Parts: sequence; C-alpha cells; structure tokens
Amino acid sequence: MSLGYISKLKINGVIEGAGKASRVSMERMTGMLRTGKRDPNMPLFPIPNAGLELSGYNVYESESFSDKATESISLWFFLPASVPANDMYILGNREIVCSHGRNCNGFAIYMNAVISKLRVVWRSKDNNNDVEELTAATIHKNAWNHLLLVFSDSKVERIGLYESTMKVYVNGKLIILRKITRFPSDSRSLFIGAAPSDQYHFYGRIFSVKISNMALGDEQATILYRNVHDEVSQLSSLFTSMLLLLPRRAPAVSHTTAAPPPIEEARGAKHAEEVKSVEKEEVRSEEEASVVKPAEKEEEEVVKPEEEVLKPEEKEEEVLKPAEKEEMPEEEDSPTSLLYKYTHRAPFAPTQSSHLRVADAYPAPPTTTDALCPLTPPQPIPQPQGRLQAFVASLLAADTQKLQTGAFAFSVPAELHDDYHYLSEYRAKFVRDSACFAWAGYRRFAWGSDEVRPMSGGRFENWSGIGMTLLDGLDTLELLGLHKEFEKAAEWVETRSNFDIDRSFSVFETTIRVVGGLLSTYELTQKRVFLDKAVEVGERLLPAFDTPSGYPRTVVNLHSGVASTPAWVGAGAILADVGTVSVELYALSKHSGDPRFKVAADKIYASLKQAPTMDGMLPTMLDLTTGHGRSSTYTLGAFGDSYYEYLLKTWIQGGKKDESLRRMYNAGVEGITKRLLKRGGGGLLYSAELRGGQTVPEMAHLTCFIGGMLALGVLHGVNPATAERDLANAKALTYTCYQMYKATATGISGENMRMTQEKPVVAGSSSNYILRPEAMESIYYLYQITGDPVFREWGWEMWTSIERSCRTKYGYAHLVDVRIPMSHDDREESFFFAETLKYAYMLFKDEKIVDLAKQVITTEAHPLAVLNDSSD
Repeated sequence: MSLGYISKLKINGVIEGAGKASRVSMERMTGMLRTGKRDPNMPLFPIPNAGLELSGYNVYESESFSDKATESISLWFFLPASVPANDMYILGNREIVCSHGRNCNGFAIYMNAVISKLRVVWRSKDNNNDVEELTAATIHKNAWNHLLLVFSDSKVERIGLYESTMKVYVNGKLIILRKITRFPSDSRSLFIGAAPSDQYHFYGRIFSVKISNMALGDEQATILYRNVHDEVSQLSSLFTSMLLLLPRRAPAVSHTTAAPPPIEEARGAKHAEEVKSVEKEEVRSEEEASVVKPAEKEEEEVVKPEEEVLKPEEKEEEVLKPAEKEEMPEEEDSPTSLLYKYTHRAPFAPTQSSHLRVADAYPAPPTTTDALCPLTPPQPIPQPQGRLQAFVASLLAADTQKLQTGAFAFSVPAELHDDYHYLSEYRAKFVRDSACFAWAGYRRFAWGSDEVRPMSGGRFENWSGIGMTLLDGLDTLELLGLHKEFEKAAEWVETRSNFDIDRSFSVFETTIRVVGGLLSTYELTQKRVFLDKAVEVGERLLPAFDTPSGYPRTVVNLHSGVASTPAWVGAGAILADVGTVSVELYALSKHSGDPRFKVAADKIYASLKQAPTMDGMLPTMLDLTTGHGRSSTYTLGAFGDSYYEYLLKTWIQGGKKDESLRRMYNAGVEGITKRLLKRGGGGLLYSAELRGGQTVPEMAHLTCFIGGMLALGVLHGVNPATAERDLANAKALTYTCYQMYKATATGISGENMRMTQEKPVVAGSSSNYILRPEAMESIYYLYQITGDPVFREWGWEMWTSIERSCRTKYGYAHLVDVRIPMSHDDREESFFFAETLKYAYMLFKDEKIVDLAKQVITTEAHPLAVLNDSSD
C-alpha cells in the first residue's frame, strides 16, 4: 500500500477513514520530532499525542486485515502509571479466553496491568487458549513501549494449522523465541484497544501499527524501536498495512482527569454530540496533515537539548504517578477525610440547653436487663409525636430524584437531637428484644441443633448437627449485651461442640460461619478455647486448598479430609467461594502463629491476580487448574458477590499495605460501574447480571451489599479519584434496595427483583425471602459512615416489615412468597442471628458497637480486628 493509505477503522460503531487520506510527512508517520545531535543508541520516542487515545470505552477495528501463517505486527503503546483495569486488550483478532473452536483462531496481545506483564494468546493444536507471558519484558509506565510480534518458519501441519516459530520483541529486545502450532483466523477484522466482544478495554495510547507478511528479524526490530525516520522509511516497502499514524482522540473521558460515568445509561444527545465533535476533529486532522501551519512547523522542528531526551526509566521517575496523585488513599489524619470525621464523631450527650427540647419530648428508653431470654415477642415502642413525627415523615417523603441519584444528605435538627437519640435507642431495644425472643425459641426447642423450626418448634439438622446457629450467633449475643445467653452458649461450644463429622461441608460456608464466628468470639473474650476450636476447623478445611491454583474445592469431609466438587461445578470453583475466605484465614494465622492458613490465602490471591478479567471483573466460575475464568456470567449476586467485598476488606485488614489488592478492587469497581450498574424503568439505579454477553435486568437481594461495600471503600480512601461518584452510587443503590422492600405486599424484597418497570417486581419464581441481611447491612454502613438519619428510617420500615410478616410462635420464619402475607416456610437460617439481627441492632445504636476504622466485618458479619504488628 502507499504510505498515505489508512485502513478502515470502526469507532463506536461508526466506519470512518476508509480509502486514501492526505499524504503525510515521514516525520508524522514515525511519530517523532526532528532533533539535532542525539545518542544513536537511544530510541526517538513518539510525540505525546501520537496515534490513538483510548479511554476504556471504544473499539477500534480495521476490516482489511489478513491473518497469515507468516507475519509480523509492530506497534507502539503508551501505558499510564495507573489504569482502572486488570487485563487490557492491545491488539488481535480473537477473544482473550475462548472455548468455541474456530472462533478461537487467530491471536491476541493483551496486558495484565496489575503485574505489568504482556501476554500473547492463540489457538494451538491442543489448546484453544495457549498463552505465553512475557515475564522477562520490562514495561515502562508513563512512557512509550515498542512491541514486535513475529510468526516465522511456518509449515502446514494440516488444513488451517501451521507449525511456526513465535518471536516477541519488547523495546528492541528478543523476549520470546518458541516453537508453536497455530490456527490463523480467516476473519478480516483486527481489533485495537478492546476485544471483539467489546471487553478488556485498553487505557493509554496505541500508535503506528505496522503489519507485514514477512518475518522480520533482530535488525528490523532494532530499527523499528530506534524509530529514526530515515531508517524506518527504508522498511516501508515491507509493510502491507500501516494504522493509527495520525493523532486521534477517543470520545470518552480520560481516566486520569475524571472518573468514568457512574452508570451505563443510553448516552443520548450529549454523547451523540461528543461523537460528532470528535469525528469533525478527526477529519480536520487528516485534512491538515499535509499542510503544516508555519507556527506548527516551527514548533515541530525545535531541537530539544540532549538532556531532555529521556529513557523510559528516567521518564517514569520524573513523573508523579496518577495513582499517587489521584488514587492513593487519603491521609487519615486530614480533617477533611471521611475517615477522620468518622473517628472523631462525638458520642451522644444530652443537649446542654433544655429550651431546645420541644414540649412533646420523646421518652428515654428503660434500662436493659441481662437475663436469660423469655419466649416473649417484643412490645411496641412509643410512637413519635409532634415535630419529631413531622421530621421522620419528611425523611420518608424526600425528593425521589435526589434519592435515586444519591444526591442527598439529611441531618437531625438541633432541637430534636435528644428526641431522635431516644427514639433510636427504643428501636435498638426493640430489635434486641426480637433477638432475645428468637434465641429463646432456639434454646428451648433446638439447643445444640443447627436450626430451630420457628413455626413447629422442631429441630432442623441441615449442617449435620454441628450446632450452626450457636457457632454463627455467638458474637451477636455478646454484642447485643445478652451476656447470660452468651455464657450459656459459650459453655456449649467449649464442652460439647464436635467437628469430627464424617460428612462433606461447604468450605466457603464453614469458613465464614464457623471459623469466622469462633475467631470473632475469641477476639471479644480472649478465651483461648475459641481460637483452638477455630484452628481445629481450619485444619480440617486445609485439604480442600490442595489444588494447582490454590482455589479450594467446593466441599471437604471434616473427618477424612477428602475434598471434592459437585458435578454441576465440574473441574471448577465458584468465584465467591474462592475469594471469600482470606479475611478469616489471615486472622487465623495471625492469632495462632500457624502460617499454613496465610499460605493458603496467599496462593489464592496469586492465582486471582493472574486470571484474565473483563474490565476488572471475574466470571462466576473459575478453573481449578489454570486459575482462569471458565464461564461468561458476571454478577454481584450469587456465586460472585463477596469476592469484590473481600478484595477491599482484606486490604483494610492488612493495614492498607497490599497495593495489588487495592488495584484489583478499584479495577473491579470500575468494571461494575461501567458494565453492571443500570437504570431501571422508574429511574432506580441497580446492579444487573451479565450472562453470556446479555444483560439480565434484575437485582438480587444478595446484591444489596454493594452499597455498604462502596461506602466502606470511600471511608477508607481506597480511590479518592472516584470517591464522590462511589458514595453517590452507594446511596442510590441502597435506596433501590429499600424500594425493593416497599414494592411488595409484605414490605419485604424477593430473592430477585425485575427492574424494567416503574417499580421493582418479583422476578419469575424468585419470590421467597430467607431472612437475608444484605439490605440492612448496607443501610447500617451508610448510616455509620454518613450519619444521615434517612437510613435509620428506611431500616426501621424494613425491620417492622420483617417483624410483621416473618415472626411466628417460636422465632422468625422464611417467606415462600413475599407477595402473599404470612406465606411462611418453617426455617430460620443461622445468618439471621449472625447478620440480620446484628446489623439492625447496630443501626440504631449511637455508639460504635464495631469500629470500622479498627475492625473489618466479615461477609457473615463477624467483626475481626485490623491486623498490625501489635496484635497477637
């Protein structure tokens, strides 16, 4: 092709740039500035705005690419110091992970930004996803890098399959030399900056993609890296295509200047105008390419002093990394930080000036007593009157648009300070009485069993009689001040608990319910017996972690140690199971001094860091051998939820020192924000599920934890660059969960709610409620972090609905259908005691029952201390 030819590109679905562009100078073709004297061994790097700016939202596609058995692909890419993604697609004609034969033909070059390593993936004779990681390559950040991929010495093995030698050069150095088998693709498309499925978007710039049907060698690799235009021009005849030679800007907000949009709405007129504006600018760039204005020409020919031409290493050292400027955690002792405000929040004290109290003052609650709980339901509390009632009503009637967007902040008027405190204390006492009533039913009718049947008073041994309600609910009794009940329950655990059970147990559930509950109780009491019990259970779980990836098998026999996976899981592992054991394991190693549990958690994260992601998100199923994804479902609901939660909480637990966890969490939040957060038919923000590339417009009750997770991240300054957006989304998502409750006849959300209509509706057969805690959990976090009383009002409405619809003779029962009042199911999960009751009680207490600055609350709501050198 002629030097002026630019291949057809598809930008946001718009074909542009077809045919011949104006002929441009070789200076622009090599993307460098002409200089005077220079070090001949040092490359001349592309100008800052060379090539194509990618901001994570666009697919650039050439439709005239021909994938040959022998070929060479050369390109430059600029990688910022920090990017909101794990895996970033640079160039190729296939997906990073593929399982459909011919669709896997071709190759892809991508980068794992967490470890700064390039990877090449292709379909070989034996593997749809053969991959080579360029471990020896040094990738410079805040600088241009050159890459040359070569397939040479190709011989036909059978139709469509070739034996080849693959060579990869990075910055002029040969990094990979390997004999491979490869299926070239018959597709005519070459994708730049994102995979064919519009996933794994690249952040940075890509410039001067040159394609040759010849196998280039060491000499040509050196010339291309040196980038001296006289030398490069002599190679021009070797290339059949040259792409991205002119400066181009993507119609998206750069991650270094602003956060991506909070939700993926229909972008509407504003986005259309942005695209048109960019298209016009692109046209102007091409028209002006061969006519350089005098001022521009003078600027282009300026000779830079020799000391200003920097090597990549020097460039990186001199530039303040965006992560340090925008994404590093805030200084915690800054009075403006949310964490500072949280830690310095004054405890409740009665108002000094009595004249501020109104005449219809709310009464102070009676003092709580500590005794074994009676099987007596909680008694109604005094209703607010006068101005307090009007204030509560005003919170529940707030502007819907502000609530849907998270653009709200309410506070208690000074004259109602004492009254609102007493109202909250009364509500906390009511929840405590509810817990007391439910525990009395369990103690009287199912003591030592896994569950009580709250309608009939029978026993239910769904955990082989391990005593799950006792183990999971221990710390709740202590935190609610039910010390007599706690002492009786603790005695049972000390003297009668038995874990040598010849049955298979879920590794995930046993870790979060049993190990987490015992560790939390140990921290509360400092009684060694609870730590010893936790270590015993942990040791019985360890055989499940003996896999190539370190990912635990789904179940393990606590007696024999034989671990296995159910048939429906196959040779895989569930993302939530894999990613939601670290907090407990790290705490177990810290307290016991036994490193085996930490080693198991470390191995899991080592594999997770290597797993290809879609914009920072992992699919719900992973491969036990490779550690990579093996499904196409992305969700914050079942099988995926707490993986993201534990990235954040493990980072906090470790003293905020593990940068890889922080980056993985931030990347995941960016992917969630971009791909999963949607607006429903009534304008509610919700988290959808992505299944096989298709959006399922439903929100699961399990997903309601996300508001609390985002708010906790903002509290700890995990990404100040997106803090305002994330807190607004946290508020809006929590409001959506509150509306999911209000939308049904019982005032309780179903297991899944469809979001396409004006109000949420039960999705299909997902009409049940099993006393789940996630909505109350987020409301607790949002109140603790913001102090906004509206969250207490939402929480109170939700709790009174649970009280009205779920309370039975001996406790609280599941609902078969939230649309039908009193449609009870005779079950009472242990997490109702461990989580739902605990979050509801702590919501209404002004004192910090759990200090979010010094503790992390596990996914099962068991508080554990942040680990530091002074903790035992």
